[in-house]
Amino acid sequence: MSEFQRNGFWQNTQGRLLITDLAGQIIGEAGLVCTRHYLDGREVYYRIFSDYRGRGYATEALALIISFFFNATSMNRVEAVTVVGNNASENVLLKNGFECEGTLRQARYLHGKRVDLKLFSLLRSDTSY
Repeated sequence: MSEFQRNGFWQNTQGRLLITDLAGQIIGEAGLVCTRHYLDGREVYYRIFSDYRGRGYATEALALIISFFFNATSMNRVEAVTVVGNNASENVLLKNGFECEGTLRQARYLHGKRVDLKLFSLLRSDTSY
């Protein structure tokens, strides 16, 4: 709470928003981060706590953060990565208009092994913003 009161979880190169249900219960988070200094955009992430998955919260949260990003900045691109095989997360991205650009081979170390990631992107010109 002290971090939230200092900066609202938002800074120039990164920001985090809490996802709540209608009762105000925190059920996850979403955010934007600067992953590469030369990128004209940000990488987006989202996480829904396991008890709340499969209810459309991630799809709605992603749509809101994309809208905020394109309306509040002049940047052109939003990226996201998923672990290969995470079909639920891929579907969230596809529902929001992202396109798969390719595979980042062995790009992450997860649960004791190297895994491939799929890279997705959404350009300003892909949207109505």
